[in-house]
Amino acid sequence: MRKRTLLIIAVVATLAGLLFGSAATAGNLITSKQVKDHSLKVKDLRKSAVNKLRGHNGVNGVNGVDGKNGVNGKDGAKGDKGDTGATGAVGPRGLTGPQGPQGEPGLDGADSTVPGPMGPQGPEGPEGPAGKDGVDGASGTANVHVVSVTTPNDNATASCPAGETLLGGGGEATGPNAYLVYSKPVGSTWAVKSKTSNNTSAYAVCAA
Repeated sequence: MRKRTLLIIAVVATLAGLLFGSAATAGNLITSKQVKDHSLKVKDLRKSAVNKLRGHNGVNGVNGVDGKNGVNGKDGAKGDKGDTGATGAVGPRGLTGPQGPQGEPGLDGADSTVPGPMGPQGPEGPEGPAGKDGVDGASGTANVHVVSVTTPNDNATASCPAGETLLGGGGEATGPNAYLVYSKPVGSTWAVKSKTSNNTSAYAVCAA
């Protein structure tokens, strides 16, 4: 309180000097005792006196406590669809997958109408068992001769004349891929069958 009183007195003295000038006499000087507290106003002072009464800027006060966060605003309107982006680069090739299960067998194809090429000749078979003894021939000198028959197809048959005996026979087929199917005696004749031949021949060995 004392410091405040002394400050007021100093201010009043300064104001008195400014108001009345240095030429004022002691009899006209207004002292602080003559001024009541809070009786002088700004309008009673000169502008120069008011400027001299301004003090230095005070120290900044402490920052106040941060206020609470405000309520979130409403979502904005949905924007327009953006342009399609550029096609990305081709990725690396993936790993080979596991082998799938075996499929079911397919249907049998139609039989071919074109004969295939003739295969190579097979190995010679084992010797067959000995045949039965033949019928004894007629006594005396036999008249043996061969009867041959050739046809332009796959079959040929050679026959001995009446009254003669068939002793044996053979066959032959001619052509690039010709082969014999069989060559054998049939009764008193010798029969031959061939395949893919131009001519087929049968031979009968006869005895009179």
